[in-house]
Amino acid sequence: MNPIEILFFTIVLIFAAIGVVRGFLRELGATLIILVAIYIVADLLDSRRLLATGVRAVNTAYPNPIAGGLDRALSSETILFLLYTTIIIAVTFMSYQGDTLDFKGKNPPGLSGAFMGGLVGAINGYLVGGTIWAYMDKFGYPTKELGLIRPDLLSSFAKMLISYLPIPMLEPLLLPLVLILILLRVLK
Repeated sequence: MNPIEILFFTIVLIFAAIGVVRGFLRELGATLIILVAIYIVADLLDSRRLLATGVRAVNTAYPNPIAGGLDRALSSETILFLLYTTIIIAVTFMSYQGDTLDFKGKNPPGLSGAFMGGLVGAINGYLVGGTIWAYMDKFGYPTKELGLIRPDLLSSFAKMLISYLPIPMLEPLLLPLVLILILLRVLK
């Protein structure tokens, strides 16, 4: 395995461990918020190109947006990747911090409760880590500009995993998933 797969599975495992501690009802609340964030970024911002045109215009008008930090301008793809990633990470952090959106009910006791919390936590890790990886892939791995993950070093396993990331798999289902989770939250 290469660094991208290790990073992805590490994120999933960290979220699973957090899910075991928090319980699946709190994790479902975080899942709802994360899915809303992914929907906003994937459907409203990215697919409608709301920010892409503005970023390209600013990048053309001001070719070196970070004075003294880089000897050349960041590409539009890098700026969009950083912006989308920042939104996903910030919303995820907020969904886990402070008063959280909890689903009503009681977590099952013992191993079944820990398993359910870990499972929903792992799904959240898949959503967050997978969305970031999907945008990294979509924008041509802009991390290579920073000397990090490069597309030419991806293993065949990583290339296979790309088709199973949240954006390619869930994009048409994001709004129905959000609506179902809202209904589940409201009905109980």
